[in-house]
Amino acid sequence: MSILALITSAANTVFQISININNQQKQRVAEERTQAVNVSEWYNNIDNENYDKVTINNSNKNAIYDVFVFYVSNRSEGTLSDISKLVQYAKSDDDFGKYCDFFEILPPGESTTQMPIDRAMGGERFIPEMIFKDSNGITWFRNKNGNLEKCPNIYKLLPKYGIPAPYFQYEP
Repeated sequence: MSILALITSAANTVFQISININNQQKQRVAEERTQAVNVSEWYNNIDNENYDKVTINNSNKNAIYDVFVFYVSNRSEGTLSDISKLVQYAKSDDDFGKYCDFFEILPPGESTTQMPIDRAMGGERFIPEMIFKDSNGITWFRNKNGNLEKCPNIYKLLPKYGIPAPYFQYEP
């Protein structure tokens, strides 16, 4: 009987430890995402012949950094590899500025940028996705559906996809 009680006690202890570890991991992830969840972007159709507007909202008390907003088809997959489509849209290195924008520092509040108005038949149009670094130094990707995931910083990411970097005043 004592052995059975000892085994049951040990099993309960192991089970409780695993629950505690799981809760700590969830809390760590939630804390890590605290600033990132307060950053969003959206498309505004302003009925202008040359461009539409993208609003970037930083609802934090701290600035965010290395904000790279890029425009993809509303039919894209919504994955980080969407950034590779910039090479298809831009006909030359000088044309990249039309399909993306870079902010070295973005203060709290709303900011806006312009985006191409190019539209195709069947309802296809450009929508924004963005990569940014929070004040904890973690780089995040927010896709067209608002989903948030960690990603490499843009200084590693852009060269991987063959995107020139004239947007930076300097590189680290």
